[in-house]
Amino acid sequence: MSNFRTELINAIETEKPDALLSLTINCAYHNQNPGILNLLTELADISVCEFSEKTPTASIGFSNSKLYLRFNKGFIKKYVSTPDCLLFVVLHELMHKIYGDLFTNLTNNKSDSNNFIANIAFDLHINRKLCHDFLCVPTLLSNLYGTQDPLSRVFLPPELLLRDYPKLNLSSVSYEHLRDAFAHQINKLPPATLNGILFIW
Repeated sequence: MSNFRTELINAIETEKPDALLSLTINCAYHNQNPGILNLLTELADISVCEFSEKTPTASIGFSNSKLYLRFNKGFIKKYVSTPDCLLFVVLHELMHKIYGDLFTNLTNNKSDSNNFIANIAFDLHINRKLCHDFLCVPTLLSNLYGTQDPLSRVFLPPELLLRDYPKLNLSSVSYEHLRDAFAHQINKLPPATLNGILFIW
């Protein structure tokens, strides 16, 4: 087991979620991307970092005037295999704060469906921003989204979504290519949705 994984598992088993933040900062330091280091300054605003089984993956949010960063231990154990994976997960949550979508639930329209759709939109935008501007972790993204319900594949960048098309020029990706990638599930995705995916990515 790599030193990183050993430290990660130790943080989980000894119930020390703050140790994940120390690992994240160490990962960013070795990555040496100034943009990533700048994003991590947002960690200073975190009031509480904790493990929570109520969070299926990782989450950031306000509660009792505190900013919480929460991790599901099972998710971290299963999907965070490298330093870049941990960095991606933490940066993804911090970008929810940076983009202000933590406040979407403070609006008058609090329906579950609206929150669900808003979260999908923000996740797509954040994943795109991270992959294009900072770091892309194909293993993490493929494991998270590539093997679930085909509808989950919308969270994959096109080069991963369409990995069955190795000779495909991404500038020529079309509705038909996406339709083929989603195969029998296509009836659940109207053309406008697929065109929206192309537009976001």
